[in-house]
Amino acid sequence: MNPASDPIDTTIDYYDTNAAAFIERTVDIDLSDEYEAFLPHLPSGAHILDAGCGSGRDARAFLDMGYQVSAFDGSIEMVRHASTHTGLDVRHLRFEDVDYEDQFDGAWASASLLHVPAKQVLDAVNRLARSLKPGGIFYMSMKHGSDQQCIEGRLFLFVDEARVQAIIEQATGLEPIRTWSSTEQREDGSTQVWVHALARRAAASPS
Repeated sequence: MNPASDPIDTTIDYYDTNAAAFIERTVDIDLSDEYEAFLPHLPSGAHILDAGCGSGRDARAFLDMGYQVSAFDGSIEMVRHASTHTGLDVRHLRFEDVDYEDQFDGAWASASLLHVPAKQVLDAVNRLARSLKPGGIFYMSMKHGSDQQCIEGRLFLFVDEARVQAIIEQATGLEPIRTWSSTEQREDGSTQVWVHALARRAAASPS
């Protein structure tokens, strides 16, 4: 296959090319409701992995709330901006290359796994699950729908609550906590339904 035709490569190319415009659209989005669903499950000063961090908006918010944060993104332009925005050494990393094990109290994948092809999304979730300490908390959000499309150069995997629940249940070592949907009201008057899931990595079995 020509690498240029790979949907992940073309998606990353989109973000590298359109980083400034995308950041301007997204860096100030209020995710306080999502934070309130995720953060109470974490200990004080928890170490959070921001997986597919984009502009670094959420990583910056977590830092400002007193959490330790590590972050990565597949787009080098996003990595550069997020590093500047957060002061972190943001890694340039794709989901298929995530190699953390037992390191984090929380893994945060906000609107990032939606760019992973359907055949690869379970592997990506498994990699994030392995990044968690036993008892660690996993959060993901994706756009609502029932198919996979390339839109203006970006791959989107659309899901419903049942699909997200199934992904969590199939993932190795994750225990579902909650799955829910919300509606984002955008400035242009349009709406976007988001599907969210919260899960916990199973505690280690006693030896």
